[in-house]
Amino acid sequence: TADNFSSIMIVGHNPGFEGLVEILTGNYQRMPTAALAIIKLELESWQNVAPACGKLFEVLRPKEQFDRG
Repeated sequence: TADNFSSIMIVGHNPGFEGLVEILTGNYQRMPTAALAIIKLELESWQNVAPACGKLFEVLRPKEQFDRG
């Protein structure tokens, strides 16, 4: 993507998304249907995206959100 964007959202499905989160962060996370992983990348350019370049900030899983009571 163009470097003038400071954030992007990628939408997809498994098994690819669990793998993408693990590649970008080095951290495996279970990604059930409709889950959202927030990953922080410290990059000068989107062209610098590489394995383990990100830090997992949060994973939101729908069932966990509704189970909070």
